[in-house]
Amino acid sequence: MITGLAVAGFGFGALIWIKLTTGFEFGPINLTPGWEGLYGMGWTVNEVFKLYGLLFAILVIAGAQVLVNPPDNWQPVTNCPVQNAGHVELTARQMMRTPQFWILFLTFAAGGMAGLEVIGNIQLFGIDALTAKGVVPAEANSIVSTAMGLFYALLNGLGRIVWGVLSDKTGRKNAIVLMSASQGIMLILFYFIGSYEIGLYLGAALIGFNFGGNFALFPAATADYFGNKNVGTNYPWVYMAYGVGGVIGPILGGIMGDAGVWLWAFVPAGIACLAAAALSARLRPVHPSAHALSLEANGETDAS
Repeated sequence: MITGLAVAGFGFGALIWIKLTTGFEFGPINLTPGWEGLYGMGWTVNEVFKLYGLLFAILVIAGAQVLVNPPDNWQPVTNCPVQNAGHVELTARQMMRTPQFWILFLTFAAGGMAGLEVIGNIQLFGIDALTAKGVVPAEANSIVSTAMGLFYALLNGLGRIVWGVLSDKTGRKNAIVLMSASQGIMLILFYFIGSYEIGLYLGAALIGFNFGGNFALFPAATADYFGNKNVGTNYPWVYMAYGVGGVIGPILGGIMGDAGVWLWAFVPAGIACLAAAALSARLRPVHPSAHALSLEANGETDAS
């Protein structure tokens, strides 16, 4: 839950910063009538980047001032079950020798591919799908902007919190399996429901909701399976999967969109998520005895 709360700002922030440039208009609802955002005031893209850079610097530095490290060996009082059943502390090198790392890596890559494919292509897909059903291009553009700027962004932030809370109650593995499976189903359905306004809103919301969950579950899973001590150096290796998905997903969507076969943009991503769900179901804690044997076989010690 704490990880979800921490990263929720990343999801909710998209809603705020995007709409500041265009005005807070969501379909028929306009919260800023007569104001069309910074772009409507004549700001250029470069000027917006400069303003946002300054604001980000101020906000990040100010927020950092209230951060305090807990005392050494401090543990919170909690009724939550201990997720790290193996109680191991692995270095990055040791972690990458385990099947658990590669299961998490491939699952995260599939989840990243699915979410980033939709982010990168929903504008083009939505307009194509809606206009094919007779919606005029201007209205189609407004619908797609609302789907992305409101429903996707809002549920992306909310999903980080909800999936984090859910995983604390059900266990990390169960939450990852459920999230990946539901994302796979939603990706496959998205092609068929995305040509309708309500369907586009629903698809964007649920895909954004599941996509957001990745950023709460995988940092916590990294700590669960490989220990808290080195999570700061271990998680970047797991997070590299997000970069892999970020390359494959948008490019796949772009190629299929250019070819006019949007179905084959979303179905492969959906199948990848379903396969990742099945793979994640095989996750098991790294057993301490197996870890010790691995160290001995490779001439390592816990100190190394």
